[in-house]
Amino acid sequence: EILTVDVNYNADRVAVNDEVEVEVSVSFNPPVPMEAEMTVVDVAVPTGFAAVRESIDQASAKENRIKRYEISGRKVIFYIENLFPGDEIEFGFKVKALYPVEAKGVVSQAYSYYKPEIAASSMSHDITVIDE
Repeated sequence: EILTVDVNYNADRVAVNDEVEVEVSVSFNPPVPMEAEMTVVDVAVPTGFAAVRESIDQASAKENRIKRYEISGRKVIFYIENLFPGDEIEFGFKVKALYPVEAKGVVSQAYSYYKPEIAASSMSHDITVIDE
């Protein structure tokens, strides 16, 4: 695969107001030498959760290839610049449980902004939020 994305949540059962770490890994392995230029990583946030903006700011500050991000509904969209063959980028942020729910797994995606046919996806596991 030219582009791979792996999105994992570090818990499968939490209480309302708990924060869950979202771990994101993207790798770029083209068959010929090329630069990915701009890669979009669209991380889905499960039902009943909200992204914690401060943790996204911290992740963006640590990884200089993240040029910007936006929170759009139940997605956090990262714009990553200059991936070269063999590059892997890893970062994480937090989501907060808002209310009790049996949240089904969600699909996150990564794709080349200029060559959208170069794409990958990752399915997360279910997360249960209980009211404690």
